[in-house]
Amino acid sequence: MKGLGIHLIADFYDCNYEILTNQTKIRELLVEAVKRAGATYLSEKFHKFAPGVSGVVLLAESHASIHTWPEFAYASVDLFTCSEGMDVELLKRYLRGGLRSNRVDIKVIDRGTDSFKDGIHGLLEELVEKDHLIEMNCSKSCKEPKCSCAGHTPARIVLLPFEQYFFERKTGKKIPGLQIHKVEDYEVGVISISAENPCPFKRKDNSCGLGKHRFFECKVYPIWPEYDDMGMAVLHRAPNCYLSNKLSKEHVEYVEDLWRRVILTVPKSWLDFYCTIPIHD
Repeated sequence: MKGLGIHLIADFYDCNYEILTNQTKIRELLVEAVKRAGATYLSEKFHKFAPGVSGVVLLAESHASIHTWPEFAYASVDLFTCSEGMDVELLKRYLRGGLRSNRVDIKVIDRGTDSFKDGIHGLLEELVEKDHLIEMNCSKSCKEPKCSCAGHTPARIVLLPFEQYFFERKTGKKIPGLQIHKVEDYEVGVISISAENPCPFKRKDNSCGLGKHRFFECKVYPIWPEYDDMGMAVLHRAPNCYLSNKLSKEHVEYVEDLWRRVILTVPKSWLDFYCTIPIHD
């Protein structure tokens, strides 16, 4: 998904006349189709015309609608969803079988692409402007073996979509050592840190110089998102980290709030990539 949601437009041709005129059957087909596709049903409204049927199903992820023209053996279905988890192919197959359609044309449109990009940039602008956060200091990594950093400086930096362009425009400089990974249709920058390839953002005093106060990029920052057993993104806090023990309550609450906003703003594909890429090579 490239934006805030996807809009599926499906045209079903050569459908069964009796089914297209049957309000009860059309309702059952659409409600069951969205449920099987993984959507969360909220409510519905259907109306019988002469001879067709129109209906809308309200979903937690947005909505689905159907309009039938029995005289033309045709049904139109729209689905708008903000969820990447819906199985659109399953929905199409189920409706095609239920309508007994011989031909289906599908169009998928990404919606809110500019809003998605603006949302990322808004978060980045806020991070750059905030000055009350403590500065990360790579020289203060704890030596506790159980800690995620295990005494190492950050060995992996992962940028948000559009972030490399944001900072290059802000600073007028290219980010050195940036490796571009394709995550679906997005370019995500990753920097691997080693003795031969030191962190390009590290100041002389070892503090983090990436946008003044940064913590999303460094994979060893003590607050990070992971998926739980239910597949939900949850935040963890490293219990044995030197930096973690120095964080104020205000700072922790602010970081957790920002992470939750990031999780809602970025595509799930980026979060999958961030959560699974190893901290070190």
